[in-house]
Amino acid sequence: MIFLGVLLVICFFIVAGTIAYRLSGMAAEEEAAQAAMVPEKPQDMIALPSQKMPASLSMSLPAGARVTSITQSNGRYLMLMDTPTGQQAWLVDGADGSVLQVIHLVPAE
Repeated sequence: MIFLGVLLVICFFIVAGTIAYRLSGMAAEEEAAQAAMVPEKPQDMIALPSQKMPASLSMSLPAGARVTSITQSNGRYLMLMDTPTGQQAWLVDGADGSVLQVIHLVPAE
């Protein structure tokens, strides 16, 4: 009976240790993947002065487009979206909503 109790405790610690190890590994992989995807200081945004952002902003999107993420830095927004023609990244001026640059993301052939 004592042997089975000790074995149960050892197995519990092995399972708990494995879960903790895998969770810590996933967090490190996720941070590395995000760091690789988005540069810390995009070239277009390095030397821009900080601008006052409007309380609300309206813009038109292509028909069927769905915004997947938005990032704001120095008065500009970087919008990633899925469109019927493929993925696009838009650099938008936060002051007036004008589109400064559109990047069409196409798969390599």
